Amino acid sequence: RRKRRWLVLGPLLAVPMGVGVLVVFAAVWIGIQNVRGERQLATLRERLSATGGHVTEPVELSDPRNGARFVLAAARVLAVPDDLLPQLPKIGDGETLPFGSRVSPQIANAIRPVMALNGDALALTREAWGHTVFDYQIAADGLGPGLADPLPELRRVARYLELRLLLESAEDDTDAAVGTLRELWRLPRSVPQDRSRLTHLIRISLESLAQSATEDWLSRTVPDEAAMAVIESAAEDPRSPGLLVDALRAEARGIAAALEDVDASAGRLRFKSSGVSERVQAAVEAALSGRPLPEPTLLDRWRKRLGSAWYAVCPGALQLWGVGQANFALDTADELERTGDISDASVQAAISRGVAFAPAATNALRTTRQMAARRAARRVGLASERFRLRVGRWPDSIDELTLAADRTTDPWGQPLRCQRDDAGLRVYSIGENGIDDGGLGVGDRGQPADADDWDFRLLDSGVRGRWVDPAADRRDIGDTGYGGYGGYGGGY
Repeated sequence: RRKRRWLVLGPLLAVPMGVGVLVVFAAVWIGIQNVRGERQLATLRERLSATGGHVTEPVELSDPRNGARFVLAAARVLAVPDDLLPQLPKIGDGETLPFGSRVSPQIANAIRPVMALNGDALALTREAWGHTVFDYQIAADGLGPGLADPLPELRRVARYLELRLLLESAEDDTDAAVGTLRELWRLPRSVPQDRSRLTHLIRISLESLAQSATEDWLSRTVPDEAAMAVIESAAEDPRSPGLLVDALRAEARGIAAALEDVDASAGRLRFKSSGVSERVQAAVEAALSGRPLPEPTLLDRWRKRLGSAWYAVCPGALQLWGVGQANFALDTADELERTGDISDASVQAAISRGVAFAPAATNALRTTRQMAARRAARRVGLASERFRLRVGRWPDSIDELTLAADRTTDPWGQPLRCQRDDAGLRVYSIGENGIDDGGLGVGDRGQPADADDWDFRLLDSGVRGRWVDPAADRRDIGDTGYGGYGGYGGGY
């Protein structure tokens, strides 16, 4: 009878005892996970504090090492009334300054009085380029460190240099124009030396203006080899994935900020159950592979709900997951900064290892690649112009320029194209979509919405300064310094 009783009561007692042991074990394990999560989050905070802020120690504007004070001074002595600026011509304005045409006497006469009032500005900008530090940190009325906004000043200096270049083109003063182009190429390097996404957008916009000004000037002028050597040297800038690097670091900071609120149940649930990181990762993979985004299944939705409930019970697990994602984003940023490799293979490898790319990182990747494509086309275009000056004809192919392979490949791993037409030469990248649009893309009329070739156009020497585009396509190559360029963030 006792055996029968234990056969009945034993399992009934064993079940709650087993459950109790499991509960104790789970509680201990959750406690350990929570402690590990807090410790790793603290380590992440220390790492983020080491990667943020200025590249160098802040340097006051009055410091002799700081070239920023000359940029600010140049902008403040510019006597160009704001109401007059919109009336003056801009590079890329197809109505008053068509690509390949001469600068008319009327335009030159409108610019000349402005230049006469601003002779000191050029001297101040040239003084600035003797420095390598450009730090706009200032002490704001005893309230601690502040940041002088360089944006209006950089705009005014860039606009002044653009107008000076147009006047020098009208006067056929090649030496002076080459000097002004050199100033334009130096200007992007005088942005604040911090790690913010905005400063990289400013630099990209200023670099776009310098490239457009170079391309536009060459459509009106036949330089000599010495002038081209100066321009090539001024325009040469190593490929930099800075915008993408900063977006990844911003993503890591965003994850850390969300994990700080891990004790709040609502914030915890929103962070994981929204599935933002999974959707963004899928979007990046779709963009790289060309496959459409899959619709979430019922199983996927229930998996997210169960995962959210689990993270509510064990916030440490969420912290560990988030810290892992943040550290991977920081590791990827460090690797990109070290190697400068923004190719498809490199980014695809990062995705396959599980990085949670944020939308900002995805946009930054696209912008970084677009700018790299323009740099590659410019590099080959300038080399082609020097080849023409030396040999007397355009190269039959890019191979004839004897450039290294990595100098003739776009950031999507495709070789640059070189197309000859009746008016000259076009060097271009076929862009992210992998479709050869003949060098036409952003800013060209009559092109499909997804046309995204990135080119550098050179005219034959016999038609420079008097060329008329037979297709009447206005190439919007120059309105870049003040309203943004195509995909570069809608301006700065």
